[in-house]
Amino acid sequence: MAEAGDHPGGAAWLRLLIAGRRGYGYVNDTTPELSIAVAPDYRGQGIGTRLLARLLQEAAGRYASVPLSVAPGNPAAQLYERLGFVIIDNEGESLTVIRHFNEPG
Repeated sequence: MAEAGDHPGGAAWLRLLIAGRRGYGYVNDTTPELSIAVAPDYRGQGIGTRLLARLLQEAAGRYASVPLSVAPGNPAAQLYERLGFVIIDNEGESLTVIRHFNEPG
């Protein structure tokens, strides 16, 4: 979580979901889905970049990849591309993107 003064400015987390209760970025039961949110007043200040870079650093040692879902045209899609995510599915209103890592260990 990133704090801005006394308020949370954003948060990023990974969740392992199963097919019966999957999220929009679901790939399989062993690949955690990434979620990130930055409060509107704090967007464009690098908070999302720092949160995501830190989470990806932590995930790289544990998982082969992490996916997420983003709406086409969402400015965050540029951040994901800059940090190495690639599109694996395009369902019109939702893009599923994934960041692959070198194999852990």
